[in-house]
Amino acid sequence: MKARLFILLLLLPSVNCLFAGMSGGDSDSEGEMMMALGYLQLTAPPPPGPLVAGDDGSIQSSNLNGPLILQWEPASGGQSGIHEYRVYVDSSGPMDDPESVQSSSQADSQWFSYSGSYTMTQLEPNQQYYLNVLVKDGSEVSTYTTITFTTGNPYSTGTGLVLYDDGSQILAYSACSAGQTFDEGTQSCTGTASSFQFCDASTNDCNGGSSSGNLVDSGSWTSGATSSAWQACEDLNVASFQDITTWRLPTLQQLRDIRYCSSNPAYTGPDACPPGSGHPTIRLDIFPDTPESQYWSSQGVSGNSFSGWTLNLTDGSAQAQDKTGLHRVRCISDFPGF
Repeated sequence: MKARLFILLLLLPSVNCLFAGMSGGDSDSEGEMMMALGYLQLTAPPPPGPLVAGDDGSIQSSNLNGPLILQWEPASGGQSGIHEYRVYVDSSGPMDDPESVQSSSQADSQWFSYSGSYTMTQLEPNQQYYLNVLVKDGSEVSTYTTITFTTGNPYSTGTGLVLYDDGSQILAYSACSAGQTFDEGTQSCTGTASSFQFCDASTNDCNGGSSSGNLVDSGSWTSGATSSAWQACEDLNVASFQDITTWRLPTLQQLRDIRYCSSNPAYTGPDACPPGSGHPTIRLDIFPDTPESQYWSSQGVSGNSFSGWTLNLTDGSAQAQDKTGLHRVRCISDFPGF
C-alpha cells in the first residue's frame, strides 16, 4: 500500500507561481486526468516504524518567492502520541530518511506542535527546492515524503533589455543605468552610470504643477525648467533603443519591483530591506554593473514641492531628495513585443 502525496497548484493569472515536479501515478490516463484537474501526484512507501507520518499534504502558492504554504496531515502512533514537527529545505537533492534530512539539510523552522500548515517566505526565484517535514515523538523520528518544486522566474533578459512580468503586464527595463552601454558579448554594462536632476528647479515645474504628480513631457514643463532625468529616457526614444519609443522613468513601485533583499527575497514592503541584506539591493546577474546609488523615480513627494522620490540601492529604502540633486536613472517602458 503506497501513501499518496498531492501537490496542489493554484493556477492564478500571475507569473509569480511555483511549479512542482512529478513522479509516480498509476497510469498515463490517470496522470493526464490529474494534470487536467491541476493536481500532480507523487507516490512513495509509507514511513517505517510505529510513528507514522500522515499520508497527504499539499503545497499552495500564488507568489514568486512566497509565501509558500506547506500543508500536511498529522502523524499517528508514537511513544506518547505527542508529536512535534520541523520543516527542512534543501536545493541539492531529495531527503529520503530522518538521518539524512537532519545531517545534510537546513531546518527552516524549530520543532513545533501541529498546526496544519507552515508558511515559507525566503525562497529565491528560479531555484529548485526539496522540502520535507520530520515528526518526532520522544526519541522516535519519522519523515514525510520529499516534495520538489522550482520557483518561477519573472525575468527574461535580452540584448540590453530586462523583461519583467508583474502579474498584470510585461514591462521592459533597461539592463544598464543611463550612461552605460550594454555589451552583448560579456552580458555586462560598460562605462560609468551618469547622474541626473529630476528638475533643475526645486519646484513642481517638471511634474505637472502638483507635488504628487509624475514627471511630465518636456512640452509641459513650465517657467523654463528642465529635467535631465526625463531627457535621459527620451534619448532612448530618439535612438529607438531596442525598437521601443516609449521609454520613461519608472514609478517608485516599479523600482521596488526589481529591488532584491538578499536576507529575505520575499520582502516587498515599503521600508528598507531587512537587516543583513547585501548591497546594492538589486540582482546584479540581471542588472549587471549597477552602482550602489539612489535612482530617481518619476514621482514627486506629496505636499513637498522641492522633493522627488528615489530608491536607495544601499539599503532598498525610498527617500525624498531635492529635485535638483544628482542621482542615477534606469528607464522603463511597456513592452510592445518583439
